[in-house]
Amino acid sequence: MNAHRISFVSLLASALFVTSCQPLPEQHGLEVEIMPVAGGLAAVNPNDVVVAPIEFAEEGLQAPEQLLRQAAVGSLIARRYAPLSLGFVDASIPDALAGGVLKASYRPGSLGEDAVLRIIVHGWDTSLWDLRKALMVDLEFIMEDPGNGGQELWHARLKQRFDFEKQARTAATESALLSAATRVVTDEICSQLPPRVVLPGAQ
Repeated sequence: MNAHRISFVSLLASALFVTSCQPLPEQHGLEVEIMPVAGGLAAVNPNDVVVAPIEFAEEGLQAPEQLLRQAAVGSLIARRYAPLSLGFVDASIPDALAGGVLKASYRPGSLGEDAVLRIIVHGWDTSLWDLRKALMVDLEFIMEDPGNGGQELWHARLKQRFDFEKQARTAATESALLSAATRVVTDEICSQLPPRVVLPGAQ
């Protein structure tokens, strides 16, 4: 009996030791601030989403606009939303200029979408990129209902520094690294976006 008990205790201690050595899963979205909204994302449960052209909180700010929108598209797909093609969205905007520079903003609801994702850049600091491959970002993501006067469905803001030195060692090119880094940023803020509920029988 004692031998069995000792054996059981030894096995339990071994299991606890192995468990304690396992790395804890990385937690995402800890720095994401969720703003209270009057509307509810769950009630609308949007499928088709327009990722609107990037907005800047103040004149003079810069960010990789198309990369940021493309990254947001990928993050939305990962949360089971169906973002419309950026080319399709941009082609619907009047007075579009050559070279991807848009003179007019997107008019919500013009493509019959269920929701519009607005991305507002408050800060995109690359001063440490060359030295440490670090980005300091301040982004605001707002999901709006285009059919209800632009009522907010979800609203979040992220102010955080991201370091990509490890990724830089394996990145094929600088542009590939920046693209991957941008996706990490949008995944971080969208980690707090409730996934779309796919109902039984829905396409």
